Amino acid sequence: MAMHHTQVVPTGGGAETSDAAVQRQWRMPLSMSSLTSSCEHFLSASVFDRGPWLVVAFAAGIGSWFVLGNPWQRSAAIGAGLLLALSGAAVWRKTESPHLRAALATLGLMFAAGVAVIWL
Repeated sequence: MAMHHTQVVPTGGGAETSDAAVQRQWRMPLSMSSLTSSCEHFLSASVFDRGPWLVVAFAAGIGSWFVLGNPWQRSAAIGAGLLLALSGAAVWRKTESPHLRAALATLGLMFAAGVAVIWL
């Protein structure tokens, strides 16, 4: 009577070697991104130059009201502005980028306010 055993295939190393699949660099926080850090540096350097961007976002909301023809499109634009504000507050809540979080929240709110004011 023959006994069949599962063959052991050597894969190159035992438990003492490190497994490259365990290292997950993509789970780093968003503050490690170079784009995020450069935006945060730009916003922290321009202390009083951020006010005109709020006017630009408000004017973009007004301009988008004229481009969008249907009421559901205008409602979607307001929703997109509010979604941008909420995502800025939620995504970067635990990171060290307060200027970027405030910029996304205020730009989204000003865009939504521009669409809502001209619609009213």
